[in-house]
Amino acid sequence: MIQRKLLASSSALARQRLSGASTRFLSSSSPPLDQLEYPLRTEAPIVTRTTAAEAASSASSEKHPKYKLRTTTDPFDDSNTIDVGQRQSILSQQQKTISTKLDKKLHAIQTVPPSHVPPNLPHSSLTVPHTLTTTLSNGIRVASQETYGQVCTIGLLVDVGSRHETKNEVGCNHLLELLAFRSTKFQSSVEITSRMDELGGVTFAASSREQMMYCIDILRPNVREAMKLLRDTVMHPKLEDGLYSEVEEVKRIVEYQTMDMLPE
Repeated sequence: MIQRKLLASSSALARQRLSGASTRFLSSSSPPLDQLEYPLRTEAPIVTRTTAAEAASSASSEKHPKYKLRTTTDPFDDSNTIDVGQRQSILSQQQKTISTKLDKKLHAIQTVPPSHVPPNLPHSSLTVPHTLTTTLSNGIRVASQETYGQVCTIGLLVDVGSRHETKNEVGCNHLLELLAFRSTKFQSSVEITSRMDELGGVTFAASSREQMMYCIDILRPNVREAMKLLRDTVMHPKLEDGLYSEVEEVKRIVEYQTMDMLPE
């Protein structure tokens, strides 16, 4: 009973406020609408009960003869009421208005490759790809493999993972994974993303129990610049703590991921 009285009083209050809105618009001295309800409106709302079908049937195509309304209830013929002949007739009418022919000058397939594309090596000069392992003077081991492709993958494996986290450091490995290829001491996150788009590259990182991996897929001519970015990401990350820092942003991401894994 109490709930019914509350619903009745709230509906009566809503009718009273709606009826009062029209009278308030008639008076130029009073504000047009309640600022809490419509803070940006300066005119009375238009209330209509016309359905979409009624609006489509009453709309005139003379104002916009180029764009005619489609009032059929089954525009995609889900009920299979159109036979093959009608379907072909509709298709031919669409082909008259929609041009599908390519320009022979702009879209011609050339028989000779452009001058900026390097020639392919003969098959006799290609060897079976095999992995070479070398060690630099600083002790870093490098594994390389020639695949004769236009896209190269460069990466760095770090022998550190979640198994090295202490009780107070649980989750740091995943946090660093999400912070990979963000702002460094030399470039912001936006600059890095924009530069990778210009170079035709994609960055990604992965963490596990034993290792962490930083990788970049990049076009072959841009490997040197991608290597600099990889170095700055690993050696010079910008890990600043603050209210609006990237570290706090990634912490919120980890919170949402944890909430997804919790049982309902």
